[in-house]
Amino acid sequence: MSAGEFAVLFANCQPTEIDAALGPVAVIFSSLNDAIGYAETETKKAPKLRCSIYDESGMGGPPVRVIAGARGADTSFLSSRFRLWAGSACLATGIALSAAEMLSGMTLTWAGLLAARIGPAGAILLLTEAGVRLSNRVKKQAR
Repeated sequence: MSAGEFAVLFANCQPTEIDAALGPVAVIFSSLNDAIGYAETETKKAPKLRCSIYDESGMGGPPVRVIAGARGADTSFLSSRFRLWAGSACLATGIALSAAEMLSGMTLTWAGLLAARIGPAGAILLLTEAGVRLSNRVKKQAR
């Protein structure tokens, strides 16, 4: 793609006029408004369809816009809200269980075992969220 062009990629299914045997297909437009109009029209025809619109940088970054039909929500993605909530809960639980293990004089083996599994998982979720936010901030400043 060249500068100023936008690609619409499909998820869940493809529009009826595109041959499904071709595999994943992108439709290229010369303006964002044309891409948005096409995506809105197609998602009205097929409520299960989800269209992601990318600029010339392609899939190297987040989509410029995502337009989903009534039943086209992305349920496989870990949302920012989930990463913050689950990460905080896991990390706090891990810290609490570690403290309980230490206060018991290292006699509660189960608490230490759970803390060693839950705490790092929470830290990874929180670090992932911090990385995503930092990356988005850097990309916005570069534009």
